[in-house]
Amino acid sequence: MSVEDLYPVDRVRHMPFFYYPTVNTDTDQLTDDSEVAFRRDLADRSAERRKAILYLHVPFCRTHCSFCFYNINVVKEDDPVMRAYADALLREMEFYAKSAYARGLSIEHIFIGGGTPTRLPDAQLRRVLQGLRDHFDLSRVQDFTIEMNLETMSPSNLELCHELGVNRVSFGWQTSVPRLRKFLALVPSEETLADRLSHLERLGYPLIWDIMYALPTQTAQDWDVDVKRSIDLGVACIDIHRTDLVPPAPLYHLVREGKLELPTQAEALAQYLQAYRALKDAGYVFNTFQQFNRPDVPSAVSHYGRYYYRSSHDMLALGPGAMGIAASWAYMNERDIADYVARAKDGGPFWSCAHHVSDRTWQERDFVLGMGQLWSVPKSLLRDALSPQQDAALEKLIAHGAVVETPEEYRLSEDAVGYHFSVASEFQTQEELGRNVGYLRSMPSEIVWNSSRKRTATRAE
Repeated sequence: MSVEDLYPVDRVRHMPFFYYPTVNTDTDQLTDDSEVAFRRDLADRSAERRKAILYLHVPFCRTHCSFCFYNINVVKEDDPVMRAYADALLREMEFYAKSAYARGLSIEHIFIGGGTPTRLPDAQLRRVLQGLRDHFDLSRVQDFTIEMNLETMSPSNLELCHELGVNRVSFGWQTSVPRLRKFLALVPSEETLADRLSHLERLGYPLIWDIMYALPTQTAQDWDVDVKRSIDLGVACIDIHRTDLVPPAPLYHLVREGKLELPTQAEALAQYLQAYRALKDAGYVFNTFQQFNRPDVPSAVSHYGRYYYRSSHDMLALGPGAMGIAASWAYMNERDIADYVARAKDGGPFWSCAHHVSDRTWQERDFVLGMGQLWSVPKSLLRDALSPQQDAALEKLIAHGAVVETPEEYRLSEDAVGYHFSVASEFQTQEELGRNVGYLRSMPSEIVWNSSRKRTATRAE
C-alpha cells in the first residue's frame, strides 16, 4: 500500500487549510449571549501568560491583482478612508489593551498583511506602528513582518518601518515571465525591482519574496525560470504560493468562462514537487509547506508562519475581516470597512461572528493545520486522548506510509510530500467542514471596486 493508492493524483487536495476552526455568519453570527461570554473571557484570563502571535490587516491596494481574493479595497493615494481606518484600528488596539487577557499575553511574533500595508500614507502607517508599541508589550517579539508591494515601497516607509521595529519585509514578485505578469496585472517592472532591492539592502533587510505556481498557461519551464531565479538571486526566504482561484479574484471569472485554463491537478502537484526538490537541493530548509529559507540568513525566518498553525500560541487578529483565536474564542471581525469604522466609533464589538474553542477543537486544529502546513504534530501539544476519527486516520495513514510515528510526534513521510492537504483533511470533522463551506460561501462573488470605494469613503467620513 502506498500514498498514491490512498490519494489518486486527480483527487489530491491542494486548497490550503489556513484557519481552523473557521467562523462564518451562517453558523457563528455574533449574538448578545456570545458577545457577553467572549467579553467575560477576555476579562478573566489575566493569570495565564499565554503565548501569542499578532496579525494586523490593512485592506487597501493601489490596484487589484487578478489572482487576489482577499478582503481589500482599491483606493486612491489621498482617500480619507485610510485615516478613518487607522482611527478605528487604534480603537480596536485600545479595546484589547484594556482587557486582562491581552495584558497577560506574551506576544512573540507580528505580521502586518493585507492588502498592501504600505498603501497607507506614511503618517497613518506611523500611527499604526506606534499604536502597537503604545498598546501592547512588544518586548518579547522575535520577528515583526510587514508585507509590501514594490509600487508602494519607498525609502521613507522602509525607514519608518525600520525605526519602529519591523525586521522583516516581504513582497510578492510572483513571476518573472512577461506574459504571466501581464495577465496577473502585475505592475512593477524589473527596473522598479532593482531600485527597491537596493533600498532593502541599504537598511539590512533580508530579501523575502513570493512566487506563484499552477497559474493559467504556466508551464514547467516557466516555473523552473522563477524557482531558479529566486535561488540565483539569493532570496533568503521564498514563499511558493499555489494559484487557488475563488471569488472575488478576477481570474476566477476568466477561468470559469473558459477564457483561461488552469493546470490539471497532476500538473499542479508536479510543479509543487519540482520547486520542493529544487529548493531542497539548493540547500534551502523547510519552514512551512510553502516557505523555504536559506539557513545562513536566520533573520529571514518567519516564526510567525510556524506558530500561526500551533495551539501553543493564540492569534490576536486586528482589522476588518481579520480572523483570530483569543481567550479560546475563534472570531472574525466585521469585513466591510465602513461597518468596521462604525463599530469602532460605537466602542465595538468589532467581531461579526465568534464561537468558543474547546480542547477537542484545539486538538483537531493541531492535526489539520499541523499536517497540512507544518507536516508534523508534536505529541506534547495534544490536550486529549486521540478521538476515534484521529485514531482511525492515523492507523490508515501509517499503514499507507503517509505518516510516521515517533515517541515525540506524528510526522508526514517524505513519500507524502505534496499530498499534505489530503492527509490533513482526514482529521477535519464534519462540523468544521460545514463551517469552512459557510465561510467560502460568505465571500462576495463580485466587487464593483469604484462604487465600493466611494461608498466606503463616504460612510467613513
